[in-house]
Amino acid sequence: MKKGMKKLSLLLCVILIVSICFTGCGNNNGDDAEAQDVYTLNACNLVPETDPIHMGMAYLKDLLEEKTDGRIKVEIYGNKSVSNSNDEEAQLVADGTTIQFTTTPAYVLAAMNESLVNFYVYDMPYLFDSYEEMYNWADTSEEYAKMQQDCIAATGIKPYGTTPIGWCLVSTAKKPIEDINSFKGQKIRTSSSDLTMTLINNIGANATPVAWGETFTAIQQGTVDGMYTASTLYASERYYEVVKYCAALKATTIPHTPILNNAWYEKLPDDLKVIFDECMDEYIAYFRGVNEQKDAEACATMEENGCKVVEFTDAQLQEFKDAEASMYETKAELIGGKDFLKSVQDFVAEYKSTK
Repeated sequence: MKKGMKKLSLLLCVILIVSICFTGCGNNNGDDAEAQDVYTLNACNLVPETDPIHMGMAYLKDLLEEKTDGRIKVEIYGNKSVSNSNDEEAQLVADGTTIQFTTTPAYVLAAMNESLVNFYVYDMPYLFDSYEEMYNWADTSEEYAKMQQDCIAATGIKPYGTTPIGWCLVSTAKKPIEDINSFKGQKIRTSSSDLTMTLINNIGANATPVAWGETFTAIQQGTVDGMYTASTLYASERYYEVVKYCAALKATTIPHTPILNNAWYEKLPDDLKVIFDECMDEYIAYFRGVNEQKDAEACATMEENGCKVVEFTDAQLQEFKDAEASMYETKAELIGGKDFLKSVQDFVAEYKSTK
């Protein structure tokens, strides 16, 4: 009997030891529990659902939720529902408490910290002649890679690649546009970027910064005579209702930069970081494609709704280029100095030579 009891006790001990071992292996230091955590990404924008910015965010939401099996959940707050300007949105992302993701013009990042002035580079007129040149510089240059790291260090914001939302048009509510002289004395709404304001002042107009959320009313009430902004925004925000003439200077675009709260990103498990970055690559490619399509359609939309769009001849465009040429000397320091500007010019020239 005693012998049987000893055998039974030994068997129970073995079972207990095996059970403990399996329990320990199954726990895996909490990794499985972590893998089941859901990470909510709150995104915001200033535009209606038909705008490429919102369309891009909706595409990213679907990608992330599908490819992470719901481990990342995305909420989108659009159409100025949480802020009234890109500056506010960028600050919300930097804080990271309520909003972790948005897209913002590069000049907004430049204004956030004196170490980030290189982001003003896109406001230098006639520096890039095509979207492809911008994409290639942002995707492959050492300069842009450094700008991204500088932004994380200075603001806690993780910026991704450049996604232009259209070549900028300059518009007026009343006076027809024929050539560079048509803008003399007109108050044209711009962003607060010194470079953009100088660009507009150089063609004889008076640059007048107005917050984006207040621009439609400012034109409607005659506070300003027109504005300078991307073609896609003219169409999606129905600016053909308040401006009657637009002109394609082909000087700059508004390159939106997708930005993410870096602390939120760093909290992701390694496997989700990999998926997140892969989804961002897909999203940026999609966003670029939609923007190019909408840019091509925007002028036709304006024309169809009663706004005359003026395309200048090469000789007329040269007048604009000549008017802006001095900025390469007088404003180079605003984007980080002549050496930085030359490095971008050299990069673009080398890229052109391969085409």
